[in-house]
Amino acid sequence: MYQCFITGHYLNKAVDIYCGGPDVFTGTIEACADNVLTLNNKGKYTHVAVDKIIALWPIEDNEAVMTSSANAHYHAHK
Repeated sequence: MYQCFITGHYLNKAVDIYCGGPDVFTGTIEACADNVLTLNNKGKYTHVAVDKIIALWPIEDNEAVMTSSANAHYHAHK
């Protein structure tokens, strides 16, 4: 995933981010600089290395994954 793509299409939007394994990171993209993406999820910040992102997808605020599990994401969107 490329930093310029993320900032051009997803800045200030709610997303789920998959980096492999069981974890999915959820939040609104607030910044993306120096190859680090910053997510805000209800006032808690998560910083993700852009080069580790495998996939991301936009979500509606009420679709946010409440647990950090790819399986939970699957069930939330069925």
